[in-house]
Amino acid sequence: MDPCSSGNRCTHICQSENGVAMCSCHPGYQLSEDRKACRDINECAEGLAHCSHNCVNTNGSFTCTCHPGFELGADGKQCYRIELEIVNSCEKNNGGCTHHCEHAAGGPHCFCDQGQQLDSDEKTCIDIDECENGESCCDQICINYLGGYECGCSEGFRLSSDGCQCDDVDECLDVSLVCDQLCVNSVGTYDCSCEEGYRIGSDGKTCFCKSL
Repeated sequence: MDPCSSGNRCTHICQSENGVAMCSCHPGYQLSEDRKACRDINECAEGLAHCSHNCVNTNGSFTCTCHPGFELGADGKQCYRIELEIVNSCEKNNGGCTHHCEHAAGGPHCFCDQGQQLDSDEKTCIDIDECENGESCCDQICINYLGGYECGCSEGFRLSSDGCQCDDVDECLDVSLVCDQLCVNSVGTYDCSCEEGYRIGSDGKTCFCKSL
């Protein structure tokens, strides 16, 4: 009885050896651990393709491709520069770059405006959140916007000339304040107080004679 006639479970090829079914695979495939199923050989990952530039794996085979400005040779592996044509990889659709494109031998090289960075596709520019990643110099409040950030301060403080630090505002120097008698400045705020013999009113500013 031919063991390959039925029930051999060979995915590709079955050969009878001394009455035993032996499986084998088509070129570009190799036997799996069960010695019956065939799985694709990734020639690109295993270094079997020997493409001079790029390698694209396919089922049972592979394909070599070249960088812009090169063409594939007759052997399907080597890439040769196209001498008769100068290819500017940035000329068409800005090389796929969101912002700036620089032509290079390996294709377009993208780069972004200040405050932005390339996304994982190496073409699209996305905002850098300096407030989130800790790159900002802000002492108290950080406000991120597209392409940059700015610092702010809490009430009772004003932004320093360096645009980063927050300095205390001495509210007692502000003539618009209506402390009836005395003003005591503190970090970020102030308090009104009264001279001896007076008490502070419920509004925190007006002084009343204690005898009243």
